Amino acid sequence: MIAAVSIRLLILSPTLPYPLDSGGNIRLYHIAKRLSSAFEIHLLPGSLPQSADHERALKAETGIAAIHPVEKVGRWTLRQRLWRRVDFWRYSPHSISLDEDPHYAETLKQLLRRYPFDVALVVNLYMFQYRKYLPGFPVFYNANDVESVKYRRWYEGDSLSPKRQLLYALQRVAITRFEARVAPRTAAVFVTSSTDGAHFQRLGGRGRILVAPNGVDLDYFRARPADSFSGRPRILFMGSFFYKPNLQGAVFLRDQLMPRLRAEHPEVSLDLVGNTAGVPEVAAWHDPPSGVYFHGRVGDVRPLLQSCQVFVCPIFIGSGTRIKVLEAMATGTPVVTTSMGAEGIESEDQQGIVIADSVERMAAVVSKLLRSPELCAQVGHRGRKLVEQRYSWDVAARVVADTIGRSVQRREFLTQRNS
Repeated sequence: MIAAVSIRLLILSPTLPYPLDSGGNIRLYHIAKRLSSAFEIHLLPGSLPQSADHERALKAETGIAAIHPVEKVGRWTLRQRLWRRVDFWRYSPHSISLDEDPHYAETLKQLLRRYPFDVALVVNLYMFQYRKYLPGFPVFYNANDVESVKYRRWYEGDSLSPKRQLLYALQRVAITRFEARVAPRTAAVFVTSSTDGAHFQRLGGRGRILVAPNGVDLDYFRARPADSFSGRPRILFMGSFFYKPNLQGAVFLRDQLMPRLRAEHPEVSLDLVGNTAGVPEVAAWHDPPSGVYFHGRVGDVRPLLQSCQVFVCPIFIGSGTRIKVLEAMATGTPVVTTSMGAEGIESEDQQGIVIADSVERMAAVVSKLLRSPELCAQVGHRGRKLVEQRYSWDVAARVVADTIGRSVQRREFLTQRNS
């Protein structure tokens, strides 16, 4: 990794990446943690932290130099106030509002006057609307996923009223056109997989697209012993249930997969773990007699990963690479998922992941694993090896650090040559 301690990096993020309860937070946390040894990192999150303790913990754990709060210094214009009342982005499923926050914009402008930044990293499509305030130095974009692809998949197969069809068609066009502007207006776009890279190329056909893959903290998620698969049969799924793909997957597991599994394995149970903000009714799914155990948000998922036989991840919509799949693989737990759930992970069949796109296929595969602790250990061991080889956070951080470092050094060289 390039040593660049003199480089001051500004990160524009929609949220404070703490606690680590979402894929976006986990990715930014680990990349920032590794970049902080080379760069002086300043973070401008778009929303306030859930608590002051979270901000202190983030700085202490990652080495981020400064976290700047958004100050109430901007003013909503009459046009903006009127637009917010009719803004159709309010109905967007991803919070991809292109309605600029004047407080954030003014705080950003004041920050740019106060500090001589060398480079900026923009995280999330919503934050890219502030690109226009970042002239004069290289700007990079981190794509957790491809929003236009996610949006297109979001409603495929849904029955919508004509009004909703028109609304979502307009939003899809706007998101696609806006996202197509990203690569040409940045020094590089960091994507999580070659699949997402190809999507970005099709969007605009211009710009530099680099793969900085999602990863796992391999010291935190350690491989489980081979004899840990001989306990009571359990399958596990985790995710934020206010996110439609995860909620859809949990419903699929409860209503379709579990009845089939319990017909053959009466003792099998399903553990559901995750945040229910906005969907509190999910907690009512806790029903031990039917084998469903709901745990809500837990501070440490490792004990659950270490005690289940199979991690089952039925994802049917979305984009990007699922960090939860990589975390399960890192513990040596076999993963059964759909083609979309495995998207972005370069794995051969049973190299930690088994693909099953129908409930019949998924039930058959999971049942086979539940009958054989030895097979669970073999598939899980291959998954751990794959993650060790390709999906450490050090790999992603090295791509980002080297690319940013070379860009700044090249800019400094050209400035000196022309002076």
